[in-house]
Amino acid sequence: MGLVDRIVTVESGGNPNAQNTRSSAGGAGQFIDSTWLSMLRQHRPDLAAGKSDADLIALKTDPGLSREMTGAYAGDNAGILSKAGLPVTDGTQYLAHFAGPGGAVGLLNADPTAPAASVLGQRFARANPTMANMSAGDVVAWADRKMGGGSGSAPAAAPMAMAGPAGAADAPSSSPAPSQDQAPAKPQASASTWQAPPVITSDQIAALAAVPQAQAIQQRPLILGRQLAPFSLRG
Repeated sequence: MGLVDRIVTVESGGNPNAQNTRSSAGGAGQFIDSTWLSMLRQHRPDLAAGKSDADLIALKTDPGLSREMTGAYAGDNAGILSKAGLPVTDGTQYLAHFAGPGGAVGLLNADPTAPAASVLGQRFARANPTMANMSAGDVVAWADRKMGGGSGSAPAAAPMAMAGPAGAADAPSSSPAPSQDQAPAKPQASASTWQAPPVITSDQIAALAAVPQAQAIQQRPLILGRQLAPFSLRG
């Protein structure tokens, strides 16, 4: 399955009439209105000429055109990622489709432990309640898994994200997987980390013998060949 097929499958399950209830994202590629209008005017001026915004927005339900714009958007985003010196993979291209190219660049350049909302803004947190507490690294890994990368497989398709500018992404309908699929393994003991106890010298033994508590032990009666030690070395 190619990149466009995977994006469309994840975004809408291939349904050209899919509509996100939290935004204007619609169609097979789940483009928000502003991005859709911009893409048509840039890549299909022949269709955009002489048409109103409403007429162009209605074309989002055209499955062939939506797939065409999904591919064109992926190509545009790949160029932006490359110019920013960032990796161009199926995962990063989907990240740019979901969060917008600016959002993708911000997330990929951010400290992976930084809250994603601090990169994408509070609008992202409000629109994506299931992702509000995720870190930048979590969102990057989530997008990678959506395209079948990383250690997890691509989740089942569902209408969820919207293609648009940074911070304008919609929440997925299913909770995104965390960045770590498994809890970190507990450290195991290694023979290379073991250290032998320090050797006590004769001078240290002599110094210990001078301690009053040790002298008291020496003065205690022998029982079964051993001298009784006090319960506490405090006296």
